[in-house]
Parts: sequence; C-alpha cells; structure tokens
Amino acid sequence: MKDLAFFVGVQVSWFSPSSNILQNMPSEETKERITKLVEVGRTVMHYGWIPLIIYIGYTRSTPQPTLIKLISPLA
Repeated sequence: MKDLAFFVGVQVSWFSPSSNILQNMPSEETKERITKLVEVGRTVMHYGWIPLIIYIGYTRSTPQPTLIKLISPLA
C-alpha cells in the first residue's frame, strides 16, 4: 500500500492496518447529545406537522380563505 501511495502521490493514513478504529468512535457525551437532538426533532415533527400543512395550504390557496374558515369545520 505504501508503494501505491508513493506512486499516486497521496498519503493513505486512514487505510493503514495499524490505525486504531476506536479513535473515531464518538464519546458517550456526544452520543447523549445526538440522542437528545433526535428526541427533540421527533417531538417538533410530531406537534408541528399538521400546523405546517395548514400553513402551507393557507398561504398557497387561491382565493385565500379566512383563518376561521380554515380551522373550523362548521364555519
């Protein structure tokens, strides 16, 4: 592999078998932060999906309905 790296002119240190794979593993704190971010993202998507669809429908429709007609099924 070293001969190939010399021939191509690039350093291939990520491919060397002596590199420690565990160096690239995220720490426990990073894993916890990613988990918390995913949980918050799920919550935002859960409670924000329907309001987003209503907003898009309200702003893109022609003629634009009044807000009370958009929300209330009896209006």
